[in-house]
Amino acid sequence: MSPKSFVNFIGSYRQVLTQISQASGGQTKHLIAGLDKLQEAQTTVDTLSREAGKKQKILSVKQKEANEAMQKIQVSMEHKAARKAEVETLQAQCTKDERII
Repeated sequence: MSPKSFVNFIGSYRQVLTQISQASGGQTKHLIAGLDKLQEAQTTVDTLSREAGKKQKILSVKQKEANEAMQKIQVSMEHKAARKAEVETLQAQCTKDERII
């Protein structure tokens, strides 16, 4: 349930509570306690939503950093493979030169 629809729900609940409390005095305390619990839940949901938003931003930053690190690793591996191929070529050339000498 989105925070906005939750607020609308609480507003509707308050209206019903007012109507019922006018018609019945015995259940008023019980309904007020229920409304208080709903408002407390709304506060908790709002707090958790804000925290989740902050953590989502942190996660996005960390994901970007991880992607950059993976890119650097990939480039490093490509350079290593190129150097290995160059060394193998030089070794083959040295072996060939040794045979000639």
